[in-house]
Amino acid sequence: VYQINRYTSVAATGEQADSRFLIDIMLADDRETSIRDDGHVKGPREYHSWLARILYHRRTKGNPLWTYFVVAGFDPGNKKPFIGYVSMLGVSYECPTVASGIAGYAGLPFLRDQYDPTMKKETAIDIVKQCLTLMYKRDCRSSNLIQLAVIDAKDYLLYDNITLEVDFELELEEEKTRD
Repeated sequence: VYQINRYTSVAATGEQADSRFLIDIMLADDRETSIRDDGHVKGPREYHSWLARILYHRRTKGNPLWTYFVVAGFDPGNKKPFIGYVSMLGVSYECPTVASGIAGYAGLPFLRDQYDPTMKKETAIDIVKQCLTLMYKRDCRSSNLIQLAVIDAKDYLLYDNITLEVDFELELEEEKTRD
């Protein structure tokens, strides 16, 4: 998870060199914008749109960047939360629940089922942890060490090195009924 500015966070999957290339450009653009000091701040919607255009352009030129992005944050223009997804092909969408990698296939239905627009921040964090725990159990190459970014009108909080508590013990139904 990378913090671009006070309002925007970006998570990337895929080829890390390609992801880092684009993130470095976004960070440099944000520095240049802040140096101007004209009161304009780019939000997550602008970075989401920019990523979609760049990835689509690279695809059409036959030199795609092998990376996928989730862009999230608080839009300073309309004062609303934003979350969007951009694929390596430049396909992008906005939705209250997005995921990439294996979570895009197996975790997204869980997130959509649990989503409630009126839920509290703590509840949302617990749901994301549950989803990531499910993904950790299904992907043998993953880690139970995660990062979470929480962005709202007041704060940008980045939680580093959260360890998911995972129980791999299986109990067969037959054993439960014998006891």
